[in-house]
Amino acid sequence: MKIYFHVDVDSPAVLAKFYGIDNLQYDQSKLEAFYKTAFERSNKFFSSMGIKATYFCVGNELSNQHNASVVKQTSEAGNGIANHTFNHPFGLCELSNEKIDQEIELCDKTLLNITGKKPIGFRTPGYAVNTQIINTLEKLGYKYDSSAGWPLMHAAIKATALLKPITGNKMQIGFGETNSGFKNDVYTPSSKNWKQISKTERSIKEFPLPHSFGMLPLYNNIFLGLNLGKKKTLVNNSSAKCFVFLFHSVEFCSSADDFIPKEIYKHPHVTKSVDEKLNSMKESVELLLKKYTPGLTEDDVK
Repeated sequence: MKIYFHVDVDSPAVLAKFYGIDNLQYDQSKLEAFYKTAFERSNKFFSSMGIKATYFCVGNELSNQHNASVVKQTSEAGNGIANHTFNHPFGLCELSNEKIDQEIELCDKTLLNITGKKPIGFRTPGYAVNTQIINTLEKLGYKYDSSAGWPLMHAAIKATALLKPITGNKMQIGFGETNSGFKNDVYTPSSKNWKQISKTERSIKEFPLPHSFGMLPLYNNIFLGLNLGKKKTLVNNSSAKCFVFLFHSVEFCSSADDFIPKEIYKHPHVTKSVDEKLNSMKESVELLLKKYTPGLTEDDVK
């Protein structure tokens, strides 16, 4: 059984947009400091654990030469670099076909120019994906998508979006279609309905995000709030033969870092110390490696 470690590179600017904060003052120097620190810490962490990871990058933040250099160095160290759209729009499915294509293609070209390698993996912002997006990815030569979100999380996101007019919640949340049947393993999506298994062979695969007890999501942000015993229970009750364990780059930073603005202190675990989080992450990865063999998604889909 294989495990793949993924990192969504969502900067404080992206997170502020998620929380509906429109007036965040976040200049290029702070963005550079975030990229430098988040990548250095995460690269060091994964290297110490003897594993490689795939980083899902937002294209428009890489026009900055410093940030592009950080991503290039990460690629040259043997990690994967994947597409997380150009502008990280929440609710990608709700955009026009033209804008969806632009979001994917602009990031694709940006990453190719930086790394010299065409990206072959994709994750949509907020896990909002549909059949059209999967088919577009295949046409562009992508080998895998990893946006199939957790059923429980999908329901919560949809409910939050629908209740916005009542609650006044400013969170910018879009939603797509959760993977039907609560699929917990890699499959080939149908070109007519991405939630169904294709009857014919295709060049693109879907790598669902794993869950336990039917619907409970399994990813690092959840694990950071659990003790070892609870982590074991969740992992042991997951039926996934192929496990995608998802990190976010902000989890390698904290409120002690001056490039993390107070406006996003509401983000889960951002006020925890980096050492505390690194210790928890080490415990989680060691636990997962007892059950799964690590791999790099880019290597296994070629």
